[in-house]
Amino acid sequence: MNYTGSAPARQPVPDAAERDFPEAPTPPEVLKPAENTVVYLRLFWEHRQLVSRVTLYALLASTLIAFLIPARYESTARLMPPDSSQSGGLAMAAAALSGSSGGLGGIAGEMLGMKSTSDIFMGILSSRTVQDKLIQQFDLRKLYGDRRMEDARKDLAEHTGISVDRKSQIIALNVTDHDPKRAAAMGEAYVAELNRLVSELSTSSARRERIFLEERLKAVSLDLEAAEKEFSQFSSKNTAIDIKEQGKAMVEAAATLQGQLIAAQSDLEGLKQIYTDSNVRVRSVSARIAELKRQLEKLGGKGEQAAEASGQQADYLYPSIRKLPLLGVTYADLYRRTRVQEAVFETLTKEYEMAKVQEAKEIPTVKVLDAPNIPEKKSFPPRLLTIFLGTCLGLMFSMTWVFGKTRWEGTEPDDPRKVFALEVLTTVKGRIPCVRPSWTGRRTDKKGARSMNAISPIAGLERDKTERAALPTAYLEQRWYAAYTSANHEKRVAEQLGVRAVEHFLPVYESERRWKDRRVRLQMPLFPGYVFVRLALRERLRVLQVPGVARLVGCNGAPTALPEEEIEALKAGLADGVCAEPHPYLTTGRRARVKTGPLAGLEGILVRRKNRTRFIISLDLILRSVAVEVDVADLYPV
Repeated sequence: MNYTGSAPARQPVPDAAERDFPEAPTPPEVLKPAENTVVYLRLFWEHRQLVSRVTLYALLASTLIAFLIPARYESTARLMPPDSSQSGGLAMAAAALSGSSGGLGGIAGEMLGMKSTSDIFMGILSSRTVQDKLIQQFDLRKLYGDRRMEDARKDLAEHTGISVDRKSQIIALNVTDHDPKRAAAMGEAYVAELNRLVSELSTSSARRERIFLEERLKAVSLDLEAAEKEFSQFSSKNTAIDIKEQGKAMVEAAATLQGQLIAAQSDLEGLKQIYTDSNVRVRSVSARIAELKRQLEKLGGKGEQAAEASGQQADYLYPSIRKLPLLGVTYADLYRRTRVQEAVFETLTKEYEMAKVQEAKEIPTVKVLDAPNIPEKKSFPPRLLTIFLGTCLGLMFSMTWVFGKTRWEGTEPDDPRKVFALEVLTTVKGRIPCVRPSWTGRRTDKKGARSMNAISPIAGLERDKTERAALPTAYLEQRWYAAYTSANHEKRVAEQLGVRAVEHFLPVYESERRWKDRRVRLQMPLFPGYVFVRLALRERLRVLQVPGVARLVGCNGAPTALPEEEIEALKAGLADGVCAEPHPYLTTGRRARVKTGPLAGLEGILVRRKNRTRFIISLDLILRSVAVEVDVADLYPV
């Protein structure tokens, strides 16, 4: 070949190289914004069939979805807060409804400061008591399809909106439901339950006074009934109607009988001077005198004691004069008790009625400004907006697809970004079970030898080696990590780790506990809630799958390794018999380091307690510390 003859044909090559070197300054290839827009529009115009078809499908789908979504209706009620003079006991009433943590207790506490009554009403409306009442009244668990009360409360809270206007303090209550009548009924139930709870749980002074008087009235009423019953039984048994008047009447009757007796005796003596004893007149006067004496003896109580001693019922209509003083003391005592109870009952009744009137004045009543209405227009879903947004999303998706497809086809096959994307896509497809080829499928060749249908074990091992090489070093090296366990599950977790052949370390210490009949020494975890494990991060599932293990302690969602020398020194020290016990987490103090011994190299804080020096070792990752006994001579300051 003649290279000289061919030289002139190659002379334009340097010009091409010089022309290709400065690629940046090629102004003709830089598109202006207007030209760039035209290019995009032309691109979309070329794919107008795809864009229009996807947009039409999106329009139809969004229209179907908009009309398939169940309509919701919103009923609104507006409540006016009570007067400020009536809201004295609302804070404590709201506090009675709070069960939980936060809840209305905080609202009630703020009410004592700057919060208004409207905030208290909002807290009561959103309380668990009101929610449970509405859930039971309207059977909302069945309506919302919830099996638990907690889920029904959450759904009810999502369907209920409570807000307050800070200027006018007017409360707006919005209830949303698929049935407009049920939405209005639920709004009315909210208002009725609010009024009932405010009336029942109000702790104003008038209410406390009314409750106290009501209890006292019950007790005094029982005492008055007992006193009246005892007084009536005593009066009925002893025929004691009025001891004072009865005594006066009986003395007067006895005096009258005595006078008549004296007059009869005088007449008898005069008749005896004229007639004989068998005369009719003499005998009549004698009988009269005898009857007068018998009546006087009856009034005097003669023979009454003998009749009572023999158990016979005395034929006396009223108590005798001799018995009246004895009955008078008991009668006066019972009469005084009855009168006192009557006076107390009358006074308490008056006070009770006054307290009820005052309580009615002080109890804040719910003033309904706008009653819950039956909505005629749906509040959700906004169908036109849904159709418009769905159509726009379909249009944007189709345009993005066209643009992305064009860029993908225009990218060179050897472009690193395209190569990387293909690798990621291939890997993801290989990880999906329904796409990844199965190694279990086998076929038999003509000689009867069985072989793999897809990927051979050798290829699988090669792929595992490649993946392991691509992993970071931290995922392959075995390090110490802290496994956070459930409460009092440290020993169980350690046993399971031993069964699974996972290297672990559970430091314990002896603690003396006193039971009812004896003292026992127990092995307690030195770091409660933690078990130390040594493994590579790619094998962490072996630990996380152990029952009782919550997570591996770390930062930003990734497990963090513990210092190797600290764990190994702690293991060596406990194995050597170093006395250790838990200590509150400590970070500040006089720092020192161990020179010799099993704990050599460990850095900690010196603490002096009860003439004893203790060395505090802190694990900053788990915020725990232990105290060990170390000779001061083995330490040097840091």
